[in-house]
Parts: sequence; C-alpha cells; structure tokens
Amino acid sequence: MKLKPKEVACLVQITHEDPLIKKRISELLQLSSFERRLELNVWLEKLRQRNASKNLLYVFSILFDDIIAENVLTLIDNQKA
Repeated sequence: MKLKPKEVACLVQITHEDPLIKKRISELLQLSSFERRLELNVWLEKLRQRNASKNLLYVFSILFDDIIAENVLTLIDNQKA
C-alpha cells in the first residue's frame, strides 16, 4: 500500500490529542504483523458496531499495511508528551 500522508497525519493528530488512543495504537503496532491484523479486525468491528464514521474506520484500516504501521509507530513514539 502506498503511504497515505493525510491519513497518517490524522492518526498522529489523534494520538497527540488522546493519550489512551496513543497507548492503544502503540501497543497494537508493536505486535507482530499477524497479531496486529487480528487485533485491528476486532477493534474495527467494535467501532463499526458503535457506528463510527467511515472516515475514522478508513484511517485506522491503513494500519493493516506493515510499512505504514511501522512509520506510524515511529512517528507516535517520537511525539513529545
């Protein structure tokens, strides 16, 4: 998957604004690729059941891609608290 700058920026912004989401995404991104995808499926399904916006679901869904996931983890780990 091609890097998605707008979506990555949105994810980084979300993690900057909400420490709990930052912690959850960071933990998710530290899992193996297989485990990350399993957990992400569960998380996205829960968000769908709560009628989360399609945009939010799409932004989180880019984390299925290994390269994007690695880049997002690097970015959020380098954020200042």
